[in-house]
Amino acid sequence: MAFRWSRRRQVSNFILLSLGFGFIYWFLECLLDVFIFYEGARVTSLLTHGDFSQRLITRLSSPTVQEVWVRLLVMLSFVLFGAFVQHTVTGRLSAEEQLRKLNEELEARVAERTAQLEVANKELKAYDYTVSHELRSPVRAIRSLAKGALERPPGEPGADVGHLIREVLGSAELMHRKIEDLLAFSQAGRRNLQMSEFNMGELAQIVFNDLQTAYPDGRASLEVTSALKVRADLSMLREAMMNLIGNALKFSHTQEKAVVSVGEYVDDARAEHVYYVRDNGVGFDPSRAGEVFDVFRRLHSAEDFEGTGVGLAIVQRIIERHGGRVWAEGAVDQGATIYFTLPRDQETVKS
Repeated sequence: MAFRWSRRRQVSNFILLSLGFGFIYWFLECLLDVFIFYEGARVTSLLTHGDFSQRLITRLSSPTVQEVWVRLLVMLSFVLFGAFVQHTVTGRLSAEEQLRKLNEELEARVAERTAQLEVANKELKAYDYTVSHELRSPVRAIRSLAKGALERPPGEPGADVGHLIREVLGSAELMHRKIEDLLAFSQAGRRNLQMSEFNMGELAQIVFNDLQTAYPDGRASLEVTSALKVRADLSMLREAMMNLIGNALKFSHTQEKAVVSVGEYVDDARAEHVYYVRDNGVGFDPSRAGEVFDVFRRLHSAEDFEGTGVGLAIVQRIIERHGGRVWAEGAVDQGATIYFTLPRDQETVKS
């Protein structure tokens, strides 16, 4: 609509400009006829007898048929030439505008690809750290145990082969879990989104029911205050909630009553809905809040809490895959809260 109005305005201005040039030409033509060429009269004669203005008015108001046609043809030539010039200039300006927009689009794509490459490089560094430190540790343990078993003299009293086998299996299982978690982390950023609409609170309840079988004593409870329907990839959000609620249960199971809260609120400053999963567990040092989403980064010892340290990294990748953001808050012995957002265009109104 704006484009049509702009084109209409350009045509209107062009018509007015052409008519203006035409009338100026008509006046100047009459002026030249009277001032210089009228019946071969000389300039001095016209000025001396004082009939210049009268002849000019007569020439303007009473042209001959031949003069009318000649001047109309000249005016038409002006109009056609002006139309040609306008079409040429407008086409050139339009081409320049398209080229400018194309350059801006290409620059935006280059910037986006550059940012993606920076993220990929960061992830590659994380993989390097993982391979050189995390995966090498259980391999060293397996090699050490196997070497120790081979170096024992045959029939040596006190040789507990069963214990060695259990240690080897434990190290192998740890390495297997780390590899599986690393693959899950990698796949979380490459899967295509299958969007659907679902209730976040209902999803949290389903996930909690699946996980609480690990805590049969009934000391864990779930509080849900979210009734918001969202549009997202259900399987990926379920995986994220499995990690979030699983972590909440794991780090709060030492409490007499473990309470996991799932809710949401509106951030008016950013005009977005914020979801959170909160627990009343051991918490963490708030100065290290930025580390909880690093791959294989653990803020608690493996002896106290099992796990590979990849769960929250997977959560971050899933939320960022949806265009949202995630962050953590907590304090030692005061629980932890993981927040995440989803873009508004993927959300619907409350049911």
